[in-house]
Amino acid sequence: MVDLTSDNTGIASGMEVGDDDGGGDSSDELMRVIVMAWVVMRMGMVIVMEMMMVVVIVRMILMTVIVLTRLMMTAVVVLMTLLVMRVVWKIGMMVGYFSPDMHLWKETCFLI
Repeated sequence: MVDLTSDNTGIASGMEVGDDDGGGDSSDELMRVIVMAWVVMRMGMVIVMEMMMVVVIVRMILMTVIVLTRLMMTAVVVLMTLLVMRVVWKIGMMVGYFSPDMHLWKETCFLI
């Protein structure tokens, strides 16, 4: 606050209230700079933390996609193996190569 009146309070015209020498109070300026630096630092930390959270979320999504893709590929391989076994079993039964009395192929056919 600037007091432009010159009265008997000892404050000359143009001096800030609380000043003794008429210049800007260096401790106020220093405090203002420190507070501004602290605010900027906190904002920077918040921005960095938000970016890190975005990176973590994207990483989690990518890891989930990778895991689901691996599970899908495993399921496809298992299903294709069962399909091939079934086709081999059917062809073998048609040509009479496998007899229905074979224990192992009975279990395999039961699984399919």
